[in-house]
This record gives sequence, structure tokens and C-alpha cells, in this order.
Amino acid sequence: MKKLFFSLICMCMLSCTAEQYDLTIVGRVLNADGLCRIPISLIDMLKDDIKINHIAPFNYQIDTQDIRDDVKDIFCNPDKTAGRVSILVDGLWSINYPTYSYVPDSHIKIAYSMWESNQIPATWVKVLNQYFDAVVVPDSFVLKTYVQSGVTIPIFELPLCLYLNDFLNRTRRFRPGKPFVFGCTATACQNKNQALLIKAFVEEFGDTPDIILRLSSRYAIPPKEGSWEKLIQSYGCSNVSLKAGILDNTQYLENMDSFDCYVNISKGEGYSIGPREALALGIPSVLSDNSAQMTLTQSGLVRLVPSNIPAPPPTDCDWAGAFGNEDIGFYSDCSLQDVKNALRDVYENYDLYLNNAKNSPEWVSQYELQRMKCKYLSLIKPKKVILGSQNEITDEYLMTSSEELYNRYLEL
Repeated sequence: MKKLFFSLICMCMLSCTAEQYDLTIVGRVLNADGLCRIPISLIDMLKDDIKINHIAPFNYQIDTQDIRDDVKDIFCNPDKTAGRVSILVDGLWSINYPTYSYVPDSHIKIAYSMWESNQIPATWVKVLNQYFDAVVVPDSFVLKTYVQSGVTIPIFELPLCLYLNDFLNRTRRFRPGKPFVFGCTATACQNKNQALLIKAFVEEFGDTPDIILRLSSRYAIPPKEGSWEKLIQSYGCSNVSLKAGILDNTQYLENMDSFDCYVNISKGEGYSIGPREALALGIPSVLSDNSAQMTLTQSGLVRLVPSNIPAPPPTDCDWAGAFGNEDIGFYSDCSLQDVKNALRDVYENYDLYLNNAKNSPEWVSQYELQRMKCKYLSLIKPKKVILGSQNEITDEYLMTSSEELYNRYLEL
């Protein structure tokens, strides 16, 4: 009898423990990386409203730089009990890293997922349909890609929540600097297209000390020609630079604010964080008109570069080859002449673009952390759940066309 009583007590204790978390976040943590920053921003945004814990896949070490103590404490919590809802904010799967396997057995399992080409790997489709109850994507382009690739579970569109206040509160520029600075912050690799940007800049402006191109990257993957230094030196120009290394928040903001024009001619974007930060600063921007970046180019606030040249997947990134022989579609490239035209246009008509950019901080503020909070709460702990004709998240309710998912939310 005592054993039975003790067992019942233990079961009750376990039940209480299992109920203490509303949300378990699964993902790597690094503030300097867009993808790995998501767990930080989610916890920071939601920690005062719901109970959260975190799981780092493959025991990845958490980088605590620029993470406040109250957020850091949640990462350091050793209790990994599954929350009622779990959300994976990392890549789903690759040959060596089945990240999805770290998602606990929560009542509702969600993947927050993004992709940059026009087709996701077939294995991702299988993993999503088999192991998750829903997938959330940051942009309509990504949603369309997932549907066309064969994802059948409910798909919700919900943009990333971003730290934008420091950018929004910055003093606005009212004239170009001397020298005039074109700048880009993005991983130096094939997909981000810095090699084409350098070529276009040099051909259009030459070695002019009054106009410079400043590139910065968390890390730089050597181009086919060799090192980035060697590539830049091959043009014989002293007004082009690429600096690789992690910047803290203050350094990063100062670097971004030193640009007169932000440029990102990437071949594909799952969300495009840097350009949103540039818009928050009120900086004129030149952006390739492709993938998830089209949300920005269609805003009328940037100088778009046509980007409709099919391009194969990159071979130099850290996940190249990670999907074996699976087809992952095509990316979209720009022509050299179109990039040159865009750079020249902004430089020669700077007052026009700067005046237009005055409207960008207000527009982009919709993605700021606190303005996104209610929608994310509707995903994790909705005030109201509706069985309807579509999958939609608002500040007030979550609607799904899936009766199975609807019932799961009612049971939370």
C-alpha cells in the first residue's frame, strides 16, 4: 500500500513538472547569427507571459555574448521537461544532424522553418508531415515553396520578431557621408553574392577614394578565386574592403549606421534580417528582387535589382552536400549590368532615395519584438482557436483549417 501511495505521489509530481512549461524552444544559440538568434528573441519577448525552457540540439554550446541575465537564466535551466508546445527554430534535418529528433514529445509540435530556394529537400517534407503538427514560416514566398514542395500539415505565416528599437531610435542622416559608403552585412559566400557586388562596384566606380564598398561578415568562406583579400586585390582597388569577425551589438549598430546605402543582392533569402535593420535606420537600400526579400522590394521603399536568372544551389556553405543527391531547386541571380545600374542610380539620385527612406522606419517597425508579441502568444497559448477555412495567426486568435490541430489546441 505504501509503495502504491509513493508511486501515486511520484506520478503526481511528474505530472506537475510536465505541466509547468507552456513552451519548449529547440535550437542553437548565437546572437551574432540570424537563425541562432531566434531562441534569444523568442524568450526575451515571451518570458513574462508564459513559462519557457530550452533544449540545445547536439549539446551545442550556448554563446552568451549580448544576452541579458534574465534571458540567459532560462538557457541555463537544466530542466528539459517537455512543454505543452514545443517549437524547433533550427534546420530540420541533414545527413549528419537530424535536428528534429531533439524536439520533445509535446502536445503540439511546431517547426519554425525557412528556405531560400524554390524547393525544399524531400526529406524535410517527410519530416514535417510525419513528426510535426504544424509549420510556421516567416514569409509568403516560403509558404508557397513549402506547399508546392508537398508539405500537407497546416502552414502559418508569421514573420520573425526582431530587435529593432536601437535602430529605430538612431538619429536619421540628412546627407551622404564623405566618402560615400556602400555597405553590406552578410556571410561572405556564394549565395550572398559578394563577388558579383564587388565586380559591379569596381566596374562602375573604379578606384575612386570618394566612393567605397565596405563588406562585413561573421565569417568568410573563400571564393573560388582564393581568399577574399586576393579577389579584392585582383581588381587593383583600395576602396573595397571585407572584414570578417563577430561584432557585438554596439559595434554592429555603428557599422550599419556608417553606410550611406545598404546593398544585399543575395540569390535567396529565407527572411532577410540585415535589410530590415537598414530600413529601421532609414538608410537607402539596394536589394535583389527574389525569394522572401520580395516583401521588402514590393514595399516601394528600396531600389530593387531584377533577379530572375536561375542559379544552382551554393557549394561553399556549411550545409552544401548535407542533403545528398536531393533536389533543392534553384536560386535567383542578378545580371552584372542591373547591379551596376542600381548602384549608380542610388549614388546619383541620393536625395530622392534618402527622402523615400524616411518612410521606412515606420513601415519596418511592424516586425519589432514587442509589436509581434501578441501574434506569437496566439501561436503558443491562443486566447481563441477557430476552425475555419485557412491557417491564420492574429493578435486575438489562431485559425486553422485542420480539425486535428484545432482539437489539439482545445486540449492545451
